[in-house]
Amino acid sequence: MSLLLYISLYQVPERAPFIPEVFHRSSVLLRDSRGHDIVICTYPLSSAIIFGGFGTVYAFAFLFACWKVISLAINKRLRARINTLAVTVLICLTVQIVLLTTSVFWSPEEVCYYVSVLFIFISVVICAAVGEGVLVIRPITDALTAGGECCQWEPSARGRDATAIATTAGDLESKREN
Repeated sequence: MSLLLYISLYQVPERAPFIPEVFHRSSVLLRDSRGHDIVICTYPLSSAIIFGGFGTVYAFAFLFACWKVISLAINKRLRARINTLAVTVLICLTVQIVLLTTSVFWSPEEVCYYVSVLFIFISVVICAAVGEGVLVIRPITDALTAGGECCQWEPSARGRDATAIATTAGDLESKREN
């Protein structure tokens, strides 16, 4: 279906006159204050509809995967992290889809268009930051805190100077030799 839509919009020379321009417009020609022509990219409505369909399928698959991982989680903190990740990704993805779809109806010279683009960017940043925190930073700090023989990292040692840490490491090695 999407292949037929693509062919009818972009490969037919007369651009399928029965389809409104908002479905296939990917750029707008504007004139600045000095009289220069500026081409600004826009987002076609057909792409927004396809992205919305993909986003819906992805959201359901992601939600089911999160439910499966939550059922296997070993403690409440891990469940809370997975729930935080799931809620953040689902909300940010929904915001992106809705704002991209509504940005189609505004011209790039209107303030609403730029506000929409700003909120889309903020949504992506929040999603990436929470994802990095939940999937990368938090597990690394938990592993370092758990420690063990292979990792002699102590969170309270961060405030001490390098000589005290070196002395502590030397004491540990001398105890191991004895």
